[in-house]
Amino acid sequence: MKELEPEKNDIPQLPDEAQMNALLEGETLAPAARVTIALAWWAGLSTSEIQSLRWGEIDEVSKALKIGKRTVPCCAQLKLVLNETPELGTYVVHSRSKPLEPITRKTLAYITKKAFETAGLQQLNLRDLRYAAVLRWLDSFPQEEVCRMTGMERVSLHRIASLYGHNLPAARREERLDPGGTDALSVALAAAGDTMETRAIYLSWQGNLSIKQMQTLTWEQIDLAHGVWRIEENEGQIPPILWEQMRQWKKSNSSCGHVLTGVFSGAQLEPAFINRRIGEFFISCGLESLSLRRLRGEYQRIGEQSALDRKLYSLIQRDGTGPIEPLAAECGAFQEDVRRSLRRLEAQGLIVYSQKSRLYHLPGYETHWERVLKSLAELREENRIFAARELAERSGLKGNGTLTNYYLNRALTEGLVTREPRKKYRAI
Repeated sequence: MKELEPEKNDIPQLPDEAQMNALLEGETLAPAARVTIALAWWAGLSTSEIQSLRWGEIDEVSKALKIGKRTVPCCAQLKLVLNETPELGTYVVHSRSKPLEPITRKTLAYITKKAFETAGLQQLNLRDLRYAAVLRWLDSFPQEEVCRMTGMERVSLHRIASLYGHNLPAARREERLDPGGTDALSVALAAAGDTMETRAIYLSWQGNLSIKQMQTLTWEQIDLAHGVWRIEENEGQIPPILWEQMRQWKKSNSSCGHVLTGVFSGAQLEPAFINRRIGEFFISCGLESLSLRRLRGEYQRIGEQSALDRKLYSLIQRDGTGPIEPLAAECGAFQEDVRRSLRRLEAQGLIVYSQKSRLYHLPGYETHWERVLKSLAELREENRIFAARELAERSGLKGNGTLTNYYLNRALTEGLVTREPRKKYRAI
């Protein structure tokens, strides 16, 4: 059933700046309540972020707040409140009886509720103040910047705007990732290295797994030797790009437990925790518009391309290399689709392109043309004529007259050999 829009009189009311200034400047307001309300109102911090905020996370000069992986700017009003707040312990808002410990959530709720009731603003809570900061920023900054400042995904910003009757353009749904977004994500993943977040993103983007599936995935379900895995009792091929990634993961972790685990505990992670950390990763990389749902949608969109990638990669693994025409014929695909697929595999580092042989092949593989060039160099040193059969034997092409003639004609075209009488050649 479609969710009903709230009636106009049901829209929560936010305080204006004059009301909040009067509250924060009140002489009866306790210091802990003042700094708590200021952090929610001016910096848009959540209750848990206010609880855990330490003095060491505040820049001494600019007073900018370092919250996890993001930086929240500090306005002049908040800077004044922080300067007037006594620094008695580690935490900005600390326990009254134990200054070295953070204030409890229950105590924080009590002191703020009492402050709001005293000011005649009993309908307010800290979440309203946080959302008020979000709405102010949305009027002044691009949505991408607000995502970075608040740690929220773009869809959350639109929900807040809708809740409080704030006019914003409707969120634009994109059906596919643009090439720039894909490239930026690849760069971000490479820079981050092997982390829980990058593993989860690869499993969603390249493996089409849901959060629940990746959360329960164990190494016992994965056969890296044959490139297959068992997901919910269904066995299937691991996409080649992800297969190579998982081989690297296994080298750094020889345990047989879950693929996604806590950094220090090594324990299985909760889906909500995984989702939150991935959202923070996207925001920290300037990719606020991405989500696991979009990445899985991208996997579905390129499903046929992924199947072609897997087929081509298996053929190149079998033969070490392969010209485009035979590969296209064996896959039953158009040559242009094969070229695009090979370029994708090359971008992931699974295969390389040789300018000399003009072929794609596995990294470290010595192509036919490279072996032919090596043989021609040896024959040039010997300074004598040779037959096509001798070149084939030296280059590992014995019995393949078609390929031998192809490389001889290429060598003639590039001026590497000359024709001699009686179907002989000379390397020059």
